[in-house]
Amino acid sequence: MRPKNYSQMEKPISIATGKFRTNNNNNNHNNVWFVVPLFFILCFVLLCFDYSALFTDTDETAFSISDVTQKSTSSEFTKDDNFSRFLDDPSPDSSCSGRYIYVHELPYRFNGELLDNCFKITRGTEKDICPYIENYGFGPVIKNYENVLLKQSWFTTNQFMLEVIFHNKMMNYRCLTNDSSLASAVFVPFYAGLDMSRYLWGFNISVRDSSSHELMDWLVVQKEWGRMSGRDHFLVTGRISWDFRRQTDNESDWGSKLRFLPESRNMSMLSIESSSWNNDYAIPYPTCFHPRSVDEVVEWQELMRSQKREYLFTFAGAPRPEYKDSVRGKIIDECLESKKQCYLLDCNYGNVNCDNPVNVMKVFRNSVFCLQPPGDSYTRRSMFDSILAGCIPVFFHPGTAYAQYKWHLPKNHSSYSVYLPVKDVKEWNIKIKERLIEIPEERVVRLREEVLRLIPKVVYADPKYGLDGNEDAFELAVKGMLERIEEVREMMRQGKDGSDGFDDRDDYKAAAEVLSMATNPTFQLFPSSQGSGLGLGFLDSPEPTLPPPPPPVEVLSSEVSSSVDFEVDKVTIGKITLLKGRVSTKEVFGLPNSDLVPGVYEGGLKLWEGSIDLVKALEKESQTGNLSLSGKRVLELGCGHALPGIYACLKGSDVVHFQDFNAEVLRCLTIPNLNANLSEKSSSVSVGEAEVRFFAGEWSQVHQVLPLVNSDGETDKKGGYDIILMAETIYSISAQKSLYQLIKRCLAYPDGAVYMAAKKYYFGVGGGTRQFLSMIEKDGALASTLVSEVTDGSSNVREVWKLSYK
Repeated sequence: MRPKNYSQMEKPISIATGKFRTNNNNNNHNNVWFVVPLFFILCFVLLCFDYSALFTDTDETAFSISDVTQKSTSSEFTKDDNFSRFLDDPSPDSSCSGRYIYVHELPYRFNGELLDNCFKITRGTEKDICPYIENYGFGPVIKNYENVLLKQSWFTTNQFMLEVIFHNKMMNYRCLTNDSSLASAVFVPFYAGLDMSRYLWGFNISVRDSSSHELMDWLVVQKEWGRMSGRDHFLVTGRISWDFRRQTDNESDWGSKLRFLPESRNMSMLSIESSSWNNDYAIPYPTCFHPRSVDEVVEWQELMRSQKREYLFTFAGAPRPEYKDSVRGKIIDECLESKKQCYLLDCNYGNVNCDNPVNVMKVFRNSVFCLQPPGDSYTRRSMFDSILAGCIPVFFHPGTAYAQYKWHLPKNHSSYSVYLPVKDVKEWNIKIKERLIEIPEERVVRLREEVLRLIPKVVYADPKYGLDGNEDAFELAVKGMLERIEEVREMMRQGKDGSDGFDDRDDYKAAAEVLSMATNPTFQLFPSSQGSGLGLGFLDSPEPTLPPPPPPVEVLSSEVSSSVDFEVDKVTIGKITLLKGRVSTKEVFGLPNSDLVPGVYEGGLKLWEGSIDLVKALEKESQTGNLSLSGKRVLELGCGHALPGIYACLKGSDVVHFQDFNAEVLRCLTIPNLNANLSEKSSSVSVGEAEVRFFAGEWSQVHQVLPLVNSDGETDKKGGYDIILMAETIYSISAQKSLYQLIKRCLAYPDGAVYMAAKKYYFGVGGGTRQFLSMIEKDGALASTLVSEVTDGSSNVREVWKLSYK
């Protein structure tokens, strides 16, 4: 069976070695008369000596390597059946325009030789790596599937075999070319992870770095390098990217410095876990399911959809006592206490339970939620195993998934996972069972359905078959890489410097690491070799910058904090009496009482004057007939205590959504304050059944999780919020642009309105209504009207403005 979308283009693979040709297209027709007879001669010789290498096994699974101890002829990569026909028809395929990839024919020592000498890769580990090279890197076929797995397409795949798997997949990519002038990208099949695995234990840094230097010396003299100075080149590794970012030349430091070599910084690297640099990208760990068709994927999805699940949650893993701030010990303790609702699959040293994919999948498919705490690094293959099983992943750190797999997982993290942030393991106060039980059944169903939908996106399909034109993890990675390179190429077309920002820190990816510092300063997966800085090693820099924001997420009303003391006071606003909550900044954030800490805590626990001003203005507008909140869709930005949004609930709004920078503010203050006010008023006032939801995130990103936004950032008559409320949100000039862009994304057209309360000037930080309104006036989309002005002497002049479409 062939993939439906296979093209008739040239397949530049050497028959004898499985490597790429470099001969010119003009010679192809002449060479074919030599190649074809040679092909049959070689086949006859191979048949005589080892006929098993030319056939499939009893399960019809092709072996790319028949004997790992043989020399180069045994290390063939998969090849297209109609190779000679591609040689005869080298014309470009129009459907591959912008998608052609050229693969370098590297010296054999950089890939094939590593497979021939696979026994050398096992240093420092207990496992023999050689069997995992079989079947294109998928490993041995699972034959004893115990009615847990499908009868075929399941393998004992090693999680670090991504380099071999990706290379084999690339050899069957439909838009390969041996004419590098046609290529949009250049793939460098260097097995960096396997190479370095030989030298991680007991070797000096010159040995660890030798292959990296040799590779770059070879690449920079190739003609392909000169076009974009390597910025169209990419490689793939089966280890985490931090293994290639050793920051010093101390012998005791871990890994190589491949990614800090000047030439390597011009390349992009795909790995199972990325760093926070722009030129590193995370793609899924290889799982054990490598389907041959879409039908197999659908069959598995249906099986998982109908699966009865006995356990509420499961953890498969081992404690990490060597990491003093690891949450694993706490998770294991709680799981043991909840025997009837939690299953613990012990993966401690010497326990082989977790080496068998059947054991892992049997447990995961029998559980509703699968706990995914960090281990030796932020990420885990287990999260992808849980997705395969339809088991909803539960994360404790944003670096495990949210800041990693942006080409493969939804931006709306709350659509497929549950997030339980850990501020301080020493003060562990999360009751996992209670948190998970509180999630409504209908939401569990939605979460599981989204998880099942992700399955084809996180598997590496059989390279000889694919998914009938559908995108698997490989296809999505290639697509993402091509788009990234095209962005750089477009910059160069415009006369800009293609190196600008190419290997800078990526704020979104770095957010996860910085968030761990902000919420738990002692959390440290990668020790700093510098002995100074942030204490996170890879984040240390001479000039620390403002921490990037945490990733956007929906916070469920059931996630209200029960561990923080919450008290209420009455606040009278004209003729209205509302409740305002009181919580300690130190208790919630571990910070001394402070108005705000930029990038970490944005002041949401304090009741600002503008919130009271805004409620007064809304009441006045309602009484004069200028505003009706009944039946409206309302969004409060920077909500904190949420008094304006609570007022909208009391006035009969159909939808009221609350946003704040910090999820902790929503859990510890906003949700309990809303509950207290609605409970107080329900006995004396007719409170409508508003749809109330809560969203955390920075203004440039939170639209990714908000349900009511305009299509493609443009005004859309069907989308948006009727009323947007915000108080004291424009104090920072640097944040005003992203706030205004969010307003335009979210405001319903043409009758939507924004009510904004703020000070005329924020002394010391530069913001204020004058500066913000000036930006709006220059943009020209919205008109502004002054609703009220407050000069009570308690602060500088405060104002409430109404913004609406012109």
